[in-house]
Amino acid sequence: MVENRKIAQLLLIALATLLFLGLGTPYAHAASDTVSVSITCSPNPMVYAGTTQCTVTLTDTAPTPNNGAPHGTVAFTISPTGGTFSPSATCTLGNFGAETSNCSVNYTTTLTGVKTITGTYTRASSSWVNGATGTTSLTVTQRTTSTVVSCSPTTLLAGTPTSCSVTVSDTSPGTKTTPTGTLTLTSTRSGSFTACSLNGTNGVATCSSTYTPGSGSEGSITITATYAGDSVHSGSSGTTTITATIRSSTTAVVCSPFPDPVGAPTTCTATITDSSSGTAITPTGTITFSDSPSSSGSFSPATCTLSSGSCSVNYTPNLGNEGSIGTYPPPAFSMPSTAMTISMEGSSSIATGISGPTPRPRR
Repeated sequence: MVENRKIAQLLLIALATLLFLGLGTPYAHAASDTVSVSITCSPNPMVYAGTTQCTVTLTDTAPTPNNGAPHGTVAFTISPTGGTFSPSATCTLGNFGAETSNCSVNYTTTLTGVKTITGTYTRASSSWVNGATGTTSLTVTQRTTSTVVSCSPTTLLAGTPTSCSVTVSDTSPGTKTTPTGTLTLTSTRSGSFTACSLNGTNGVATCSSTYTPGSGSEGSITITATYAGDSVHSGSSGTTTITATIRSSTTAVVCSPFPDPVGAPTTCTATITDSSSGTAITPTGTITFSDSPSSSGSFSPATCTLSSGSCSVNYTPNLGNEGSIGTYPPPAFSMPSTAMTISMEGSSSIATGISGPTPRPRR
């Protein structure tokens, strides 16, 4: 009997010792277990309106032997706020290992920039570890775009319009959003564009502009459409090439006085007129005068620069001695008929005739 009592006393002492050391109550020991929370999202960075999967992994970091893989739930939040978690903002831990467990949610964003995702762990009643939180950074980029421009007709007279169409498309994966904002058209030669305002749906925006090549724009012209981007989309640009051809012109020469008084110069004015269809362009450049037969007279100067489509020079025909026609009135000389030509780059020459007075009869 005494011996049994001693055995009972020893057992009570042993049990008290275990309780004092915390070994006899699993929950008391579990409450001292700490966990780490790790969150990873893929893809990261992600594009606006795209979806990323965020996985949270919890690890019991207490020395072994510990209470093993954490059980419970993790609630997700994001800052700045915006976007949605699916199927919900909370997931239940699973995939249990010796000391780890995890779960995942999907996140779809509605804002660009850098965000902070926080996961808050709440332990299950049967899990003997402490609660904890973890964070990760998520970068949300603008959606990419492509810009395409085309013009018709592609070959046209300078001063005549061509119609240019521009298409800006959302090229990122995921749900397409329609680009908005400003589109600018430029050309490598002179000319003017009408306004081009983007409008569209389902990730594609379009606009049209009329381009009219200006004076001196003859040759190859590169047209560039530049999309500036918006809060959701990055910018992009596209190019196309058209050719502006030389416009036709007509040339007229008038000399005054005509006929020319004996031995006096006459003023000859050349007028160049745009004769092509479309918006007329006032001709510019230099006019060169010549006469035929060559050297039948002299020009002063021989060239002139167009102003408002015309310019003038003085021409003095050489006097030809037709013989004596008396002493009074003073002798008069006839001027031989002279053809004068005028030429301008890009146009054909034209000829006009000038002549002096006919000889007086001899007295």
